[in-house]
This record gives sequence, C-alpha cells and structure tokens, in this order.
Amino acid sequence: MQLIILTGRARSGKDTVADYIAEKYGFRKLVFSDFIAREAVKRGLEPSKMNLAKMGDILRKEIGMHAPAELLWEEARKHDKIVASAARSPEEIEFLKEKAGKVLVIEVVAGKDKRFERRDEQDPEKRDEFFGRDRLDLKKKGLEKATSLAEHTITNNSTIRDLENQIDEVMDKFYKAG
Repeated sequence: MQLIILTGRARSGKDTVADYIAEKYGFRKLVFSDFIAREAVKRGLEPSKMNLAKMGDILRKEIGMHAPAELLWEEARKHDKIVASAARSPEEIEFLKEKAGKVLVIEVVAGKDKRFERRDEQDPEKRDEFFGRDRLDLKKKGLEKATSLAEHTITNNSTIRDLENQIDEVMDKFYKAG
C-alpha cells in the first residue's frame, strides 16, 4: 500500500492537495473528519464542525489519540493507494505508519490571511475565533507534533498552478524513493 498523509492547519489547502493527488496519480482520497462524522451520526449528532470537534475529543478519550486514524484505516486497508487528508495528531500518523507499507507525510501550509480568506460558512467570521482553532489543534490534539513528522512541506499561498507544481515535485520524489 502507498499512503500519503496530509497534515496542516485549517484552510491551508489539504483537501485541494488531496484532490489533485487523487485525480492525477490515482489515489483514493479519504478525509479523517468524514469518519468522525459517520460516528457522530451513528450517535445521533448533527455533523457540524463544532460537533465533529466534540466527537473527535470523545473518540480520543474512548479509544486513544489515534482514534480518527483507526476509523479511517478500516476503509484505507481496502485500497492500494490512499491520500488521507487532515491528520491532527502524531498518534494518528504513527498508527497509520504501523499499518501501511510506504508512507509519506506532507504538511500543507498557508499564510494566516490566505487561510482566513478561504473559510466557509461553518467557520467563524471573527479572526480571533477562527485562529482559536489553531491553538486547540496545535496543543490539545497535537497538530504541532504531527506537522513535525512531515517529510515534505507544500506552501499554498500562490496560484493553483504553483501548488500543482509543488505537488508534482513531491510525488516525483515519492515514486523515485521506492
């Protein structure tokens, strides 16, 4: 199995990177939060951003910090090539590294202003609330440690073409490495 794990802060462009890898390189895209949402729905919760954050915390308490990765793995193991978007903790990454064959971890970064511009209707409108999520992700969930496990960084502050060129460079290295 080939597994690419994307990590990074909210609205940095992880899903855009995952979509491109899935389309161009034939990977199956899986998103960590989709599996948390499934669990929330099973438990009768509306899968809003706020509820997903709470459900993720509940699962981490019940199963361990790797819980979202364990849920994602059930689907991932059925495929040869997976790009998994939005790992939040080092435990999630380590869990998947133990399970999969060839693993590449990529951090996707973008400037604060770009990220704030990219927010959607479920994101807070106020900057302090929007960036408050960073503080929670970095410290409470371990995003700071998760991003330190990345072998490559892709910067998403420019054009789609620039982003795609960076992805292609990383993918070329990934395939040459084995």
